Amino acid sequence: SPPSPPATMTGQLTLTIAGPGGAPCHWCMTPPAYQTTQMTHTTQTTPTVTRRPAKPARKTALRAAFTAMAAAALALTMAGTATAAPYAVAVRGVSVDGQRYLLRAAGSGLELSATGGTVNIVGSGYKPGQGIDIAMCVIPDGVTVGDTSTYTQKPAPCLDGPGATFNTSRGDFDAALSLKPEIAPGVVCGETVRCAVVTKADDTAPSQRLFDQYLKVNFS
Repeated sequence: SPPSPPATMTGQLTLTIAGPGGAPCHWCMTPPAYQTTQMTHTTQTTPTVTRRPAKPARKTALRAAFTAMAAAALALTMAGTATAAPYAVAVRGVSVDGQRYLLRAAGSGLELSATGGTVNIVGSGYKPGQGIDIAMCVIPDGVTVGDTSTYTQKPAPCLDGPGATFNTSRGDFDAALSLKPEIAPGVVCGETVRCAVVTKADDTAPSQRLFDQYLKVNFS
């Protein structure tokens, strides 16, 4: 006869793992807990320092000279000096060909002896490429120094013709002028006419009055 099928076993199989001392171990099958550490990578960036280009020595010197003369002129003005002083400053804003310019002129040594002497004039902010004459001239009738709305006439005559002419790409100048009171026969500063060191456009723009600046000068 064919063999009998194996008996079917039913029930629950319990697996117990013993720990130390034979006691049931409930943690032996528990996987260990792993601690996850988050690594942060920090990249140190060296800041970039942008250095401004050095200012040209000539421009720096002119600015220093202008600042010194302006400070001296302000001090003398506050002290209530005479019409002409050893220092004077003239500042004027103009628009030429759609471009805005701030013309600055300053002079030292403007109070001279009766026989004359040397004055120093510095300026900046003028239109680059425009020739500028610097000379001692007669102040025209109707011109009030300091009121640019009255600067409508060409200052003339002038000592030694046009004086010193500057035409630089930067629009600045530094001049030393030797002056005497007599501009022409019968034209004597302080006696028959009023005089000033003047900046004005050169002969390339003889009718241009926007570059006119006046620094009064006295002989005594």
